[in-house]
Amino acid sequence: MRQAVLHVPWQGGACTDVQVALPPPVADQVRSPREVIHRVRELARELPDDQIVERLNQEQYRNATGQRFRRSMIAWIRYRYGIPRAQLKRPEELTVRQVAEHFGVSWHIVYYWIRHGVLDARRLSLGNPYWITLNAMKEQQLWSWVHDSTRIQKLKNA
Repeated sequence: MRQAVLHVPWQGGACTDVQVALPPPVADQVRSPREVIHRVRELARELPDDQIVERLNQEQYRNATGQRFRRSMIAWIRYRYGIPRAQLKRPEELTVRQVAEHFGVSWHIVYYWIRHGVLDARRLSLGNPYWITLNAMKEQQLWSWVHDSTRIQKLKNA
């Protein structure tokens, strides 16, 4: 506990010391409790942020100001304490960046393919990354599309 010591000099020469407790710094007042950080670290091994929020709220955890948890709070805790996201990507799945590099196109093209149903992509929830599964037939179709298209700009290093 932080304290301030006040020295009160009296007219007759005597001095009285008064100790006053200081409130904790504002940062400490709004810092997430250690048990919450520990619980987020445990849950983040297996769950995405949305499910961590649900679990913490079900278990009656509250943040430092007594509020229920929101997704943005969990994202901040993970960022602040270096807690990585759960690795929920299957071994056969590719990221948007990997697909873009594979075909030598921008990631905008890959998102276009996902939005228009050209690629099968899995996404756990809004804000989470897409994971893409390619089979040989789909890969050949996309290679042909990229090669034959006059509208798809090919990247120079591909």
